[in-house]
Amino acid sequence: MPENEVAYHAGNLTMNYNSIGIEICHPDWTGKFNSVTYNTLIELLVDLCRRYNLTADKIIRHYDVTGKLCPKYYVEHNNEFLEIRNKVAIALNQNISIKEEREEFNMAKVYKNGSTRENVFADTALTLKTGSLYKYE
Repeated sequence: MPENEVAYHAGNLTMNYNSIGIEICHPDWTGKFNSVTYNTLIELLVDLCRRYNLTADKIIRHYDVTGKLCPKYYVEHNNEFLEIRNKVAIALNQNISIKEEREEFNMAKVYKNGSTRENVFADTALTLKTGSLYKYE
């Protein structure tokens, strides 16, 4: 999908409009990327950070938005995810060392959406309810 179009990938409308989702395949149930995929991911992340003037600490996982175990291996092995960010920072010559995850989104509320429940996230503790969800909305 072109980067200038909105993909409904993040499970959060704000993040869908303000992020680029990267779909990555892995060879087995562990979710760990093979070396070719891993190296290609690093190259892609470096390219995206350069083009959009981002620092490596802006790289997040699906998990960081929704709490979904995605990408599985890099949620279960957080230090490996931090290593991805550090490799991108090094490639970008950014003088940062990413040591721990910072919480970027606080869950505001869980809403019923038709027959499913969805987490609604906010980037501030001051989020206010401004309306209601209707069935299937």
